[in-house]
Amino acid sequence: MIRNLFEESAISFTAKVVRGKKRFLQKVPSKKVKFTFAQEGGATQLAEAEVETKSDQVTHEVTLPRVADDEDSFSLTCRIDAGGDIYDYPSEFKVWPASVVLTAETSDGAPAKGFLFTYKQQGGGISGDGRTGDDGKATVRPVHAGPITFEAKVPWTIMSWRTAAGSRARVAVVKRQPYPAELRAPVKDTDDERAIRAAVAPAGADAGVDVWQYVNETTASSGHDRLGQKVKVVVGAVGDLTRAPNARLALPGDPIHVKLTFTREQRVLDKITKMPKGLDPAETDGEITKTDSDKVQEAKVLVGPDGTASFTVDLGHTGGDRCEVAVGSTPQCGDAKLVLLNFRRLYYQVTSPASIAVPSLADCKAKFGKVYVALQSAELDGADDKVVEVPSDFAVAGRGSWISDIGYTNDPAFIVGDHNSAEVHQGFLNPPASKKRLCLHFLFVDAQVDKGGNESKLLTVAHDGTNKIPWPPPAAADGPTQYADPSVNATGGSAVFGVCFRFTDGPVYPIAIKTGAHAVYKREWKKAAGSTWHTIPEADVVVRYSRTLKTNANEQHGRLYAKLPDAAKAELEAGRSVKVRFSWYKGDGPYCGESHGDHGHWLLLSTEYDLAENVDTIIHETGHAMRMALDDQIDVPDFPYTQDAPTQDEKLVALRTWHDKWYSKQGDHCGATGAGADLAKRANPAQEGPSVPAANRCVMHGNGGKQAGSEYCDKCAVLVMAQTIVAVET
Repeated sequence: MIRNLFEESAISFTAKVVRGKKRFLQKVPSKKVKFTFAQEGGATQLAEAEVETKSDQVTHEVTLPRVADDEDSFSLTCRIDAGGDIYDYPSEFKVWPASVVLTAETSDGAPAKGFLFTYKQQGGGISGDGRTGDDGKATVRPVHAGPITFEAKVPWTIMSWRTAAGSRARVAVVKRQPYPAELRAPVKDTDDERAIRAAVAPAGADAGVDVWQYVNETTASSGHDRLGQKVKVVVGAVGDLTRAPNARLALPGDPIHVKLTFTREQRVLDKITKMPKGLDPAETDGEITKTDSDKVQEAKVLVGPDGTASFTVDLGHTGGDRCEVAVGSTPQCGDAKLVLLNFRRLYYQVTSPASIAVPSLADCKAKFGKVYVALQSAELDGADDKVVEVPSDFAVAGRGSWISDIGYTNDPAFIVGDHNSAEVHQGFLNPPASKKRLCLHFLFVDAQVDKGGNESKLLTVAHDGTNKIPWPPPAAADGPTQYADPSVNATGGSAVFGVCFRFTDGPVYPIAIKTGAHAVYKREWKKAAGSTWHTIPEADVVVRYSRTLKTNANEQHGRLYAKLPDAAKAELEAGRSVKVRFSWYKGDGPYCGESHGDHGHWLLLSTEYDLAENVDTIIHETGHAMRMALDDQIDVPDFPYTQDAPTQDEKLVALRTWHDKWYSKQGDHCGATGAGADLAKRANPAQEGPSVPAANRCVMHGNGGKQAGSEYCDKCAVLVMAQTIVAVET
């Protein structure tokens, strides 16, 4: 019978006389029994021993020798010599190692750190996993005394054995196959996120994109919140997330190969060739290889103690730039990839009187998307259609913001101008603490009247049969033309001697918005040959204004009706002419929008203009908010200036030379004609002029007329996309 035992085990050999006790004692007068051992192997040999007996039983205890390093086990038998009587112990012993040392080496003899293996014991069904340490060694302690075998685990392979396959000190030549790497962070956008961004991104730009990164915002989680131009990429081995630390495929010090590939819209690349920084040399193992004009960067990073490798990608600030991040455990970087797209986000708030229908911003958002800018409500609940109402009791001491009786459908109308802009800015520009994300403030008002000036008109009135006007005048400024036929009088009043003319550079309201007084502050007549001017009573001068006539080019600024006094009437009836003169306060508007100079992000939108036109105005004024066409602020960081450290004037020279629609070159803010302008290159040759070729239209440099563009031209788009846009907090 063979008994399996571990080396260095203590074992007792016992013999007892069961027959012939008297004879035994007579034959062994010395009372000693000799134990001898026969071994086949073992690191040392058991010595024979004589054991004195005191009765008919004898016992001898030994410690089994160690198994030699070059053998898997050894056999042991015992023989008992009792006074010449020889007895063989009935059991044969098989002695096995109590521990087996596995050494894994590479083909060149270097320690194979982290070699993963499975060991098995025959018969007992016992198995387990292990890995070698930094010295390439691992010690396995069998559960049962018996043979043990080893098998490599993925990604390792045992190529050969330098020692006998069953020895207690085994040396295996192993090879580590590449393991598949996976990207742990950032995670790809969800289907819902992809659906949202696809509705805003330019056609085709979103194809193949995994992450939409808002590079102009500040991140709180290494860019994993989709914010910030620097993103931390985390890589690990496939399956390691569920493995115990000692079973991970990725080992500390393993190389992970990285390849970045940047692509940029061609219209931007034609002018802005400097690529984003990309990889940080402080995080890579060795140099970064850059090719294709720095569009491709390759390097390797090392796995850390947690079984992952990480590196930071600087995506830059240019809208529309794409960065493909490819990684792998081999230089081919074919295991996993992630595509990030640079976007910028601007938050907005809409404020408006309840009486104004705010236009949809959907078209506006789509047009901003073409230059990779996303508009999002600043409301914390994300409600894009939420409007903050202007309080009906909002007041400006002594001058007023809610103005009545000026011909508006909304009465009173909310008017903003020089007289109250400071109070309006204070009341609506600065949001409460809950809206710290605010960048753009869209304030819709009934009219915007800024920098009101003085205008005058001198007329000679002759008695020619057409110098009568309807009195009282029509309710709106849509009555007859100057010196109108009284038969057109829609009010049913009488025809009186007077004058009527349209304001051509207005608007002119019935009252001066700044003061509340009559808008026409000088109203006088005199005989044609006389020198004395006489006052026309205030009640006999009426200004008619109607915002409903905004689309009528002849009526959009309002009209004046003046009834002549009896003395002037007598002169006319006598066949003599008279002269009349008027001076009035006019608004230098109404404008469609304003970008606040101090902050660069307050947009005042006047509903004097068609509501749909305000969408274009938002794009135009936000262009200013992004420093477009502001001579003292414009700066495109990566523009190829010829100077290393250009001054602001030098930057402007370079930008104006390249951009042929720049305001101070051929272009104009409102697109109107101007002396010395090259009309063939103008963004909008005339405010109401002939059709302008699409290539010359631009929402920045031709916004003032019907033929203006509703999007940024290609050159403006390049500047917007290349800008460093800051999501301002007011």
